[in-house]
Amino acid sequence: MSKISESDLLVLQALRVKGFVDTEAVAETVGLSQEDTLNMLNQFAEEGRVSYREGRMVGWMITSEGRSYGEQLLANEVDSLGIRLEIETSYKEFSRLNNDFKEYWSYQIEKRKAPSDEELKYLIEDAVKIRTRSDVPLGIYLSGGLDSTILTYLVKPQHTWTVGFKELNEFNWGRLAADDLGSQHHETLVDKETFVDVAKKMIASRKEPLCVPNEVLIYLMKWANAVLYR
Repeated sequence: MSKISESDLLVLQALRVKGFVDTEAVAETVGLSQEDTLNMLNQFAEEGRVSYREGRMVGWMITSEGRSYGEQLLANEVDSLGIRLEIETSYKEFSRLNNDFKEYWSYQIEKRKAPSDEELKYLIEDAVKIRTRSDVPLGIYLSGGLDSTILTYLVKPQHTWTVGFKELNEFNWGRLAADDLGSQHHETLVDKETFVDVAKKMIASRKEPLCVPNEVLIYLMKWANAVLYR
């Protein structure tokens, strides 16, 4: 039978993995009541192993002391179960089998010769071709900027979309490109109140901050035009 880790290790590990979360999310992750989870988090906070942030966003996060303590708890658990050799052996085997995939990011900072116009055209067209393999109709979010306009001319979708506020949008530029291409262009107008309301709901549902504000606009644009594919 597998061993369930001690609660203190589980709570610290949950914070380490999730980054910044509220008490409810931690409790749900580790399978404890919110009361027990809160008591443990408060104790860790007194010991400097976690911190609680208040303000526009609230939640718990692990500190460097908490990371070190969690690593020690995990090491103690591994040794108490007598499985360190088994884990190290498995990791070595995993590393051997996946050696070609371990380096997934490499900075190329040396000076390179810029590609020719023909080379650049081929690279862009090839990248778009690979990423537009689909068994459903494709559409383009067309802001009218350089990137989205180039993509639209290469993909030649039947439908294109632009989204924005009444006071701040790219409708004119999107419309200009869509008219030249001949796509069926759709504009989604969003008011500030709707934007803020949906943003709050998305954050609450995902239990994490949004990556970029555009997520809200793209979400609203999608649902406003979902009828096209029903």
